[in-house]
Amino acid sequence: MAAYKKTLKENLEKAKQTTQKAIAIFFDPENSKADRLGAFGICGTFNAAADIKRALTVFRDPNEDPAIRASALQGLINYATGNEEFIDELIGLLNTETAATELKEATLSVLHANTFSSSLLTTKRPDYMNALKNLVESDAAKKLQLRATEYLAIEKDEYIQRKLLSGLENPEESFVKPEIAIQLLSYDLHADHYPTLRKIAEASPNKKARKEALRNLAADQESASLLEKILNDKDEDEEIRHVSAVGLQSMEPDVLQNSLKGILTDNTENPILQAALLNTLNYSDNTELIDEDEDFQEKLEHITQETRSRNLKKTYKSYVAKKSKK
Repeated sequence: MAAYKKTLKENLEKAKQTTQKAIAIFFDPENSKADRLGAFGICGTFNAAADIKRALTVFRDPNEDPAIRASALQGLINYATGNEEFIDELIGLLNTETAATELKEATLSVLHANTFSSSLLTTKRPDYMNALKNLVESDAAKKLQLRATEYLAIEKDEYIQRKLLSGLENPEESFVKPEIAIQLLSYDLHADHYPTLRKIAEASPNKKARKEALRNLAADQESASLLEKILNDKDEDEEIRHVSAVGLQSMEPDVLQNSLKGILTDNTENPILQAALLNTLNYSDNTELIDEDEDFQEKLEHITQETRSRNLKKTYKSYVAKKSKK
């Protein structure tokens, strides 16, 4: 035990020395930008008073490289917690049009992290939310706009919900891809969103958007008939049909099983889709309707014996093994 403690102490001391060396490299303006940024990857957060002071100086220096300033700010993430003046300074920076993109990105990271760790930011929430909205509405870099949109969506902000929905209903007004908009809406999905999602799921030429719409429609009972229709449409894309099946699995398991009886025993169906659907069935707790249908079981066994798809054969073996344990 003594030897273990000694080794542990030595390793901790080596790690401390390595960190201190990295901090010294980062703060030395004589070093190259690449060396300083590389060293920052070792620094972690700045906790010593002297290091915090130097980091603040670097962060606030308008003549310093923006990437170096951004790194210094990221090292001050713990310092921001509970520091009202610094939080105000960061929110102000987000509202500064001339601030570098790298600096605003780091600011977003620090403020977003503190939404979970700092009770102080709760009191600053209105100012923070307004700063995020300004980024969405401004001519900011696309990645800044998207991050601000995501953070507003996480906060279930009504403004961004309306803006995302409007972009889905009027594509010419959209500022994010439709599949991303649907993902962000899912943080706070409302019943009045479903009609728009149904239109996208049924008719959008964007496959990714259709898949996201279908995933979210799994929570809407009124969409069950649409998911069933898509699942059973042999002219539909196989991935789209599979996503519809997954939605029905939780919403209408009996409807799903009745549909699968036909699809899984149809030798004109794509075996890749059949394997995916049978695998979905393997992870369903409610399969009595299909398990107890002897006619279906015989046809399924025949199909899997005749198929050349190794994946379908393998999935069928898993299905049989699981069924035997019930």
